[in-house]
Amino acid sequence: MLTIIHGSDTAASRKYFLDEKQRFADALLLDADKVNLTDLAQIFEGGGLFGESKYIFIELLITKKKKSSDFADIITYLENHADEHTIYL
Repeated sequence: MLTIIHGSDTAASRKYFLDEKQRFADALLLDADKVNLTDLAQIFEGGGLFGESKYIFIELLITKKKKSSDFADIITYLENHADEHTIYL
C-alpha cells in the first residue's frame, strides 16, 4: 500500500504521518534528502527469511527538490513494491 499524506493543513498532515508511524513498532523512517535506489533495494530486497512486509515512512519526498530522473526512479520503485509493503510519503 502506498499512502501519500498531503493537504493545506501542514500540522494536521504531520500529526497523521507521525501517528501512523507510531502504529508500527518496526517502522523505518527515511529522510528524503538521503533516500536513494540503493538504500531502498537493500530495505525491500534484503535478506528477510520469510519475506516479511515492511513499513516505510519517507518524510518530505514530494516537497524536497531532487533531480527529476532520480525522483521518477524512486517513485516507480516504490510503486513496484507497494503491493507487498506499506509505504507512507
